[in-house]
Amino acid sequence: MMKRIIKILLLFILVSVIAFNVNEYSAKAYDEEKGVEWGDVVAISFVRYVYHDGVRIYGLDLKEDNFRVVVDDTMFNYNFVSKLVGMKLGETKPLISWTVTEKNGTIAKYDYHNTTIVKILKDVTPDKNLTSAGRVLLTILEVGVGIGAAIGAIYLAIFLKKKFMLGVKKCSKCGKPADVKCIKCGYIYCHDCSKKGCINCGSRKFIRLK
Repeated sequence: MMKRIIKILLLFILVSVIAFNVNEYSAKAYDEEKGVEWGDVVAISFVRYVYHDGVRIYGLDLKEDNFRVVVDDTMFNYNFVSKLVGMKLGETKPLISWTVTEKNGTIAKYDYHNTTIVKILKDVTPDKNLTSAGRVLLTILEVGVGIGAAIGAIYLAIFLKKKFMLGVKKCSKCGKPADVKCIKCGYIYCHDCSKKGCINCGSRKFIRLK
């Protein structure tokens, strides 16, 4: 049994390694000329200050070193993400700032200082070194890894349930899966142990477990 567990664990490790490398390979399509594009996912660092009617609101100050941003104006503020478009990996913008009028009439000013592109997490640009067939194979591999991981997880859950009898009611005497319950005291037994009567109250009357 231990060998089977080791094999399953090795399979999960292999799948994880493949999935990690596929993800890393997919993110290497970064185009230095275009920089960050709409649809990319990037990690950024910045320091944010917020002002209401010219007064700094210290409770809204924020410093981030590895903040994940989807460069999409439906996911994040357009005034901010639009300034990320075109930035290069490692590039820093000293200040990104904009002002909006809130519903209550308050004039809010947002200042993002030293916004830096720390890492490209996902790039929408196709890899120039990858042919159409290669991209299809990569997609198939990604899907295959996902399906394989799901099947592996299901198999592992079934195996562990059988191995350790998870969720299975056990016989009060021998520990095997129980079939019946003592009518008098409620102790549960397997079919064989019930023939000898209840070890708790001595009764020989049992009902089948549902």
